[in-house]
Amino acid sequence: LPPFGRLAAIIVSSEDKAESETVARRIGHAAPSVQGMAVFGPAPAPLAMLRGRHRQRLLVHAARKLDVQDVIRDWLGGLEWSSKVRVAVDLDPYSYLKRSFPCSFQLAPSASSSLRLLGSPPP
Repeated sequence: LPPFGRLAAIIVSSEDKAESETVARRIGHAAPSVQGMAVFGPAPAPLAMLRGRHRQRLLVHAARKLDVQDVIRDWLGGLEWSSKVRVAVDLDPYSYLKRSFPCSFQLAPSASSSLRLLGSPPP
């Protein structure tokens, strides 16, 4: 069955397990209450340890009509975290286990002005 909505994965990683868990919980608690969007997690990512980094994941399911990329950008743009923590957002992921996704972006510690688009959204 095709997804009846948009999916996004928010991956928080750090060399320090406690720090990745703390930032992931903060992101989860700061999730906006938006009609048509549900946030699940955080929980350890399926590949919880990858290249020496502990990973936590939040999953976002949103209605197709919702501009989930803007919602997530505003949501994470208001938060700050240590420069040792990486936060990556994968939109409409092909697989939750692989790292090759149609569209993803990473946010820097003070995310409000440093959004780096790593892919482009599907047409």
